[in-house]
Amino acid sequence: MKNNVLFFWYSSCETSVEESLILINAIMVKHYIKVALRLIKRSFLFSTINMLGFVFGMTAAFLIYLWVINELTYDNCFPDADRISRVIEVSRETSGEIKESPESIRSLVRVFKEDFPQVEDATAIKYEDNLTLETDDEKRIIGKYVHVDSTFFHVFPFPIIEVTPNNYGIILIMLYYPRLWHENYLEMLLP
Repeated sequence: MKNNVLFFWYSSCETSVEESLILINAIMVKHYIKVALRLIKRSFLFSTINMLGFVFGMTAAFLIYLWVINELTYDNCFPDADRISRVIEVSRETSGEIKESPESIRSLVRVFKEDFPQVEDATAIKYEDNLTLETDDEKRIIGKYVHVDSTFFHVFPFPIIEVTPNNYGIILIMLYYPRLWHENYLEMLLP
C-alpha cells in the first residue's frame, strides 16, 4: 500500500496571498506534468492510442467546422447575398443513381421570371471544362469557364475589365477577381 503524501504550504507574512497562490499553482502544474509523463511511460501503447484518438477527433471536428463555415459564408462577397438563391437540378440516371447538378437549363430562367412574381431576376449557368487562352507569342493561361446569359451581371456584380467579341459569336469577358488574376497575366492577354 502506498503512503499518501499531503502537501502543506506555509505562507509567511512577507508574501501576499496572490503570490502564494501563483506559487502553489506552479507546483501543482509541475506535479501534474510529472504524473502524466509517468503514466505515459508506464502504459505507452494505451497513452498513444488515447492521444491519437484525441488528435484525430479534434482534427475531424475542426475540418467539419471549416466546412460548415464555408457552406454558410461562401456567397457573402456579394452585396445582396441574402437575396440570391441557387437552384439545384436533381436527376435520376438510368442506373438508378441520383445526381445533383448546379447547372440550370435556360428555359427555366424564363419560367421563374414569368411564374414567380417574387423572383426579381434569374440567370442560367452552364459549367464547362478547361479553356486555354493564348497570345501571339505563345503565352497561355488555362482555366475553367462557364456559359452565362446577359442577366448574370445583374445578379452577380463582378467588375469587368474588358469585353472582346470574336468571329464565333463568343464574347470573352475578363473579370477582375484579384485571387484569380495576377497583373502579369493581364498584361499577357490584354494588348
